[in-house]
Amino acid sequence: MFTSANINRKLLTRKPSKVFTLIELLVVIAIIGILASLLLPSLSKARKKAVQTSCLNNLKQNGIGISLYSEDNDGHSPATIIAGKRWSSYLFEDNYLPTPTAGNSSFFLCPSATPDTWQSTNGNAYTYGMKDWQNRTAGSSVSGLVVDQGWTGAERTWILNEIVDPVNFQFVSDSYHTTQQKQFYATIPFSTTLVIPTWYHTQNKVNGLFVDGHAAASTRAQIINNYNFHEDSVLVGP
Repeated sequence: MFTSANINRKLLTRKPSKVFTLIELLVVIAIIGILASLLLPSLSKARKKAVQTSCLNNLKQNGIGISLYSEDNDGHSPATIIAGKRWSSYLFEDNYLPTPTAGNSSFFLCPSATPDTWQSTNGNAYTYGMKDWQNRTAGSSVSGLVVDQGWTGAERTWILNEIVDPVNFQFVSDSYHTTQQKQFYATIPFSTTLVIPTWYHTQNKVNGLFVDGHAAASTRAQIINNYNFHEDSVLVGP
């Protein structure tokens, strides 16, 4: 039977609720801060890796578009630039890839580069860079490099089935214009001051599309020693 005396006795004997002291609260905050400092670099790396993967997927899509275009154009790739028209324009104007929308992301842009959204379909100069020997003829020499087989010179296209070792021929990649400080539509293998391959991703690697259709990240040493670029034309990052 409950009486007022019993109730009062229970209230008096109830243990007080546990509360944090100021020191305990500061310790908890410090632990949370330490955990956050440990996790944030990992999260940042994961985010950068995700962006790099997105970039590789973009390049693979470009590879599909270029392959389809070449099948309809006697094995030729789009021209890097002819009369102001960039290689990407051939792909979306002829419906090999979707037409980009200004202000949005695009298959033609590295998501880590500047700009990272499409600027304009008319006269747009900012895309991944396609390897470009300008008006040099295949087999000729420039700055100590021999112009790759498959390059058409004045036409500024690639005849894909004439390229030697397509598995190791990187011909579209992250690129950077040293004056405009933006990604650009071409990479010039012998240029030391204009448009060159560069890295925007983790571990100082350049994402690139190869003629056989695969996309991969490459080191500076690979670009110089395996992909026929002059040492001074490979930037150490923007």
